[in-house]
Amino acid sequence: MRRIDVISNEDKHIPEEELAGIKETADNVLHNGNKLAAYQGPILIIHAEDDHLINISLARDLYEACTSKNKEFCATDLGRHSISTWNPDFFYPTIENFVNKHLPNDNIGTEDKKEQTWVDSFRSLF
Repeated sequence: MRRIDVISNEDKHIPEEELAGIKETADNVLHNGNKLAAYQGPILIIHAEDDHLINISLARDLYEACTSKNKEFCATDLGRHSISTWNPDFFYPTIENFVNKHLPNDNIGTEDKKEQTWVDSFRSLF
């Protein structure tokens, strides 16, 4: 995975030894590729091709960094930075299919209430 420097010292205002410690801390906190390399559970990465804030290449890099055997990458042409709003017909079924595949029979509700799937609960958050 390519490394992205989140700390710049172009003007040399920070002593090099102090900068090294700051960069190490930033890498530990912000480098999600390292975290995903150690994660072995199911993971779904959804991203829009037309996201104007975060380039889809970053999502692909995270997918490649993940070593889980249960990983999926889904992209859509329509989604911008809010796939659930711009393309709900792609977003919700993609999540529902992934969860049903990896967490089957995961329902929310009680016998005296209409049974509600976790997807319905998730949708109600938006």
